[in-house]
Parts: sequence; structure tokens; C-alpha cells
Amino acid sequence: VFTSSASLFSGDKNSPALSESDTLSRKKIYKKFDLEKAPDIKYPNFEIDCGSYKYGNLTLLFGRYIIEPYLKTSEYNYGYRLLALNQKNELVFESDGSGDGRTFYPDFYKLDNNSPILILVEISDEGGSGGNLIFSIKNDTIKIIGFINLAVFHSNGFETSMDDISEVMTIEQIKDSLRFEFNANNKKHYPLGLNEIHIKAKDWYYLYDNKTLKLIKK
Repeated sequence: VFTSSASLFSGDKNSPALSESDTLSRKKIYKKFDLEKAPDIKYPNFEIDCGSYKYGNLTLLFGRYIIEPYLKTSEYNYGYRLLALNQKNELVFESDGSGDGRTFYPDFYKLDNNSPILILVEISDEGGSGGNLIFSIKNDTIKIIGFINLAVFHSNGFETSMDDISEVMTIEQIKDSLRFEFNANNKKHYPLGLNEIHIKAKDWYYLYDNKTLKLIKK
């Protein structure tokens, strides 16, 4: 379970109601961009096999511990995770492990050079995509926005697949909230869990109101 972060965007702490009447002039769209890579970075007992990057004063490491350090205190805190180091190579942020996921590759999004950046990390296993974990970085501070528990479902009658939902995702900043829309004919909710269900993409969106990330029916 991923908890929400404190406010990331300026504005009234009481998030505004969002409606279809919001005009395009009041919406801003996050765009994917390439973040500077940080080769030749090492951290003790950590295998950086999903990439390392530089952003501001931070070095971002995507990988997993060689010897898991938390199994004695938590049976779930293992697997791929994000570490962040400061300019002295000191650990300043560490996410929980992603469990049995086999991928933890990041994509980076921003509005402009002055906005916070968003990091979307797809977590998948042999069954396909399990969704995307979302981080934000502002002023060298990393926070967890939450987890989008969706995957795009495809079937040709013989084979099925669950693909990365971020490939059909639009991220909008509306006032001080983030809205995640999906352009897909159908998708799966909780795709790799016991509560797996099919929902229509056009009928749902995720909303982050600076407190929680929620799946909402239109």
C-alpha cells in the first residue's frame, strides 16, 4: 500500500471540484522527457539494473538490494525500489520494495523547466503489467503520489496480454490537482490481483488532489 504525499503544487489546500466545463486554457499537460543519465554510480549492496539518473542535486538509482536488508522486519519490503543520493552520496530517500515485480524502469514527465517532475515506474511480472508507481520531485524532495492499479487488456480470442497503461495515459494539471486520463478501449483494474475486473477506460480517471490518488467514475 502506497500512501499519499503532502501538497506538491501551489494553491488552495481544499482541492477544487473538477468538471468537464474546465477549459483547455486552464489545463496543462505533462510531457515525457529524457533525464540525464548518471553512469558509473555505485551504492553498497545495491544492484542498479534499471537505470541511474541525475536531477538537481539528486542521483536517482533504480534497482534492488543484493542482500535484502528488511526481511526480518517486513515480509513485503523487498524487490526493486528507488534510492536517491545527495551530492555527498548519502541516502536521502528510499521507497519500499516492489515485491515480486520483474521490472522497475522509470519514465519522466514535466510541464516545463520550473515544474515538479513526475516519475512513472511500471511494475510487471510474467503475467504482464501490474500498474505504475508514481513519484514526484520538487526542490530535491521526493514524494510518493500513489499507485495506478491499471493495465490495458488485449485479447484476440486465443491470447491475452496486459500492457503498460502509461502508453495510453494523459496527465493533466488542473488548478492544483493531477488528473490521469486513459485512451484505451478497455483496461483492467487490479490486473495482477485477486480483485481483477474489467472496466471501460472512457468511464474512469485517477485524480490526485494533493492528499490521495483515487480512481473515480465520471
